[in-house]
Amino acid sequence: MAFPGEFSEAYRTLNLNEGKGKFVDYLAQKADIVVRFNGGNNAGHTINADGIKYKFKLMPSGAPLEKICVIANGCVIDPKVLLEEIESLKKSKGYLWWNQKK
Repeated sequence: MAFPGEFSEAYRTLNLNEGKGKFVDYLAQKADIVVRFNGGNNAGHTINADGIKYKFKLMPSGAPLEKICVIANGCVIDPKVLLEEIESLKKSKGYLWWNQKK
């Protein structure tokens, strides 16, 4: 767990897929909140959690780890892809915690 005011950040430093996924997955395991802050669904990432392989294009890597996940305003959202990924999580976990502020 992070201490108040402590944060970790991983971001793309090269133009191609440079294999940062394992590093991001490592950070997500230790984080309270996982944020996807830019990009779209043109490339994906695979997460292995609890013996289940998840393939996401939009969902932050902390989702199968039951972390608080945020898709920030810098992301391009394809609603169809996002709903498919949400349904995938529901099927594998049996539930999906969702908090919408009103």
